[in-house]
Amino acid sequence: MIFFHGLAGAYDSLAQSVASSSVDAGFSFIWAGTQSTFINNELQKTDNSTIHAGGAYEKFSNTYSDMSAWIDFAIKENYKNIIFIGHCYGCNKIVYLLNKLHIPQCKGCILLAPIDLNDLKKSSNYKNLVNEAVKNVKNNNKNKILSDKVLGFCEMTSGAYLRLLHTPHINNIPYKTQNGDFSMIQNISLPIHSVIGTKDRGLDEDNNFDYASQCMQTITNNCKIGSYEVVREAKHSFKGSETIIYDIISDKLNEYKHSIENEENLF
Repeated sequence: MIFFHGLAGAYDSLAQSVASSSVDAGFSFIWAGTQSTFINNELQKTDNSTIHAGGAYEKFSNTYSDMSAWIDFAIKENYKNIIFIGHCYGCNKIVYLLNKLHIPQCKGCILLAPIDLNDLKKSSNYKNLVNEAVKNVKNNNKNKILSDKVLGFCEMTSGAYLRLLHTPHINNIPYKTQNGDFSMIQNISLPIHSVIGTKDRGLDEDNNFDYASQCMQTITNNCKIGSYEVVREAKHSFKGSETIIYDIISDKLNEYKHSIENEENLF
């Protein structure tokens, strides 16, 4: 099991629940930290100079090297069967990677709280942020942190924000977007299981089970092999719903394990 977190890193309780269910189901667990691990982080180099890194400065074009390094590590450790699990923005990254890299060891994916990134354009501060970002980039100041937070919680540079808005293949799970492009999801032959809570901040209708189900059904309808679950009262972080997430992941991993065993028995 390789776990790819979201834009702000991983919520500890969710990561712990995922790790516990993985190990108890007989899978090893890799917490795949990427450049999004911290929103805005200062790192010290060996020459004592510092660089800024993290989700605030992220370049989606680095996703391939970010993620494939973890996959290469798992393969070198002789893991023959791999399951990907993503949370939030990590789900989009998994979909992107599976369109760029053939990974025969990967047997399935679990997407926790996937997001439709067109929500960025619905935020009340969207126009102000765009105008500010464009102005900063034109003034050769693309790494300047925006004065207001993206989605209400995320510090981001002007350049990173514009990249997030204008890189088409990032928004590859557009379950709320009319005529959204699902071609990347449709290209994946692996089973994909999507999970969302009725109180996820990404849903337009808070705590509406039917609407949440409709959104996840939209993803499932575009999968070659798809399924979904909706967790009542659960938030985007699944805080307070960790036991339910543990059970969902355990059940799905056991299902994948059974499928892997049947596949191996054919040879």
